[in-house]
Amino acid sequence: MIPDKSFRPHGIKVTIQNRSGLIRLLYTYKGKREIISYPLNYFDPQNQQIAIAKATEIHNDIYLYQKYDETKEKYQLKPKLIKHDFGQKEITIREIWEFYKELKKEEIATNTQKNNWSKIDKTLDDNLTVDQIPNYVILLLNKYAKTTVKRILQDLSASIGLSISFGKFRGDNPILKIIESLEVNKKKTIKSFTKNEVITILDVFKNDKYLPEKALYNYSYYYNFVAFRFLTGTRPSEAIAVTWNDIFEKHKKTWLRINKRYVSNEIILGTKNGVDIRMFPVNDQLKDLIDSIPKIDNPNNLLFPSINKTYIDRKNFSTRIWKPLILKLVNEGLVKEYLTFYDVRHTFITHLCRSGKADLQTIANIVGNSVPTLIKNYLAVDDSLELPELF
Repeated sequence: MIPDKSFRPHGIKVTIQNRSGLIRLLYTYKGKREIISYPLNYFDPQNQQIAIAKATEIHNDIYLYQKYDETKEKYQLKPKLIKHDFGQKEITIREIWEFYKELKKEEIATNTQKNNWSKIDKTLDDNLTVDQIPNYVILLLNKYAKTTVKRILQDLSASIGLSISFGKFRGDNPILKIIESLEVNKKKTIKSFTKNEVITILDVFKNDKYLPEKALYNYSYYYNFVAFRFLTGTRPSEAIAVTWNDIFEKHKKTWLRINKRYVSNEIILGTKNGVDIRMFPVNDQLKDLIDSIPKIDNPNNLLFPSINKTYIDRKNFSTRIWKPLILKLVNEGLVKEYLTFYDVRHTFITHLCRSGKADLQTIANIVGNSVPTLIKNYLAVDDSLELPELF
């Protein structure tokens, strides 16, 4: 039964509203209320499926893919621009999926296609129909973890929603309820290093402590790279891709330009959340670090080239250098627990928020996230908090 006024599909942070009998979507992006209206009868079941598909697409772009189209053009109703003849036979999930890929291949990051889409391509039977989805879910659950299955189903749900929007599939989207039924373990608690732990970690890198006897090079070579991430909160892929040209003066202030990432052995232009460029203000501490970095001749003019003068291999660095060193510090009692190299980003964001020197919207802007995403995924709990006497 369709609610008279408004409702939210389960797990989707977009409201579908009855506005004078027509459909309107309401949601929040970067702390601002956003509205998209469609000239569709609110009480028509087919139109409700279109609205749910659009709401899901918006939700996924904001919270899952971080590729929200601020012009909203992507979320408008579009004519059937792409011809795709499915014939008169019952449409298969494979046909729906291929249609979705045809439309979305230029919008979705290459890494997402490689990691997520490939799983669907490998497991999807060519003759599987929409009403046989439960059988496919059982196959997935026997093969992958629930979190992976949920991501796969979210992509397939989006593909069905798109086919509904284009009139390619006339029916309900059964995956929405299946996703609801999947009990996925709660996300891990966000944690960060303390100030003293950061100082200790940087000291270990700078002075080559715990350096293995058979190490081929000094780990201190990566000190500047690690320190840079602690002082900027950049994603590893962003820090690896920074060039000397990305640091410049403007209006008597030094800026760091973040406009590319190194992912899966290739440079991807733009930031992870779909913004072309993010500007990061360089303070005195960061400027002193940058000024101390020797310029190493390399073909890509990288600020942090690898030993081989190419891009740093993040996986290799994380497993062979970062993890062993942090575990040594944990064993020595100098660091409370092991946190991944990516958690350096959590550490920067957490300490900047606790400093009280900047508001959440400004912090979210310079680190490349929305405020809700920042709070949900990056801000660690302060375990050392002692409540004051209030009364």
